[in-house]
Amino acid sequence: MEKTRAVIGGVVKNGVIVPQEDIKLPEGTYVNIIILSIPPELQAEIDAWDLASDEDLIEFEKMLLLETA
Repeated sequence: MEKTRAVIGGVVKNGVIVPQEDIKLPEGTYVNIIILSIPPELQAEIDAWDLASDEDLIEFEKMLLLETA
């Protein structure tokens, strides 16, 4: 099967990425999201995650699993 790529612009509305084109992707389609303009509050969160240790991240993942159980 040949792998192809397409670039589709979009915006975030109510926390959901909405394509600017009227396109329907099949359920399960794998996509990459590239943020072209990072808002300062998101950059601050990314910077904070970069400072977290591996142990911190493991503990955070454990907390998430407990919340969803």
